[in-house]
Amino acid sequence: MGALSNLKNFRADQKLKQATFAFIASQLLTKNEKENLAKIFKAIDKNGDGKLSKEEILEGYDKFFGKTMEKEDVLKMFDAVDIDKSGFIDYSEFVVAAMSEKQLLTDEKLLTTFKMFDKVSPAFFLTYLTRMVPVSSLLQRLRRSSALERP
Repeated sequence: MGALSNLKNFRADQKLKQATFAFIASQLLTKNEKENLAKIFKAIDKNGDGKLSKEEILEGYDKFFGKTMEKEDVLKMFDAVDIDKSGFIDYSEFVVAAMSEKQLLTDEKLLTTFKMFDKVSPAFFLTYLTRMVPVSSLLQRLRRSSALERP
């Protein structure tokens, strides 16, 4: 279960990065990715209220990994994942945090996101994107995409 491991290691230290991940998670996940995450979320959400408490995360981690998570680690994880500071992890926060960066930043998802943000503020988003992805990698991805789109 990579989702819970990703939750533990998630850091939402950059607002634009978080917004990018949120866009990808809400708009570009495959049906299989969505179903997997929904299944895990529902299994952890014992009371069915649509949000995860610290206690539910502790129990879920134990259930899926067979080991307990230290309370200190749960608090750190909550601080990073609970973007709205509600004291709970809602489904959208869970999805963004549970997906690994590798899963979120596939060529297809990254290019779709780039095109969407590029319409809004091309220079700003390109500057941001080059911080997230090495320039050489970004150029290769854009070239491949442009070659695929030509008639």
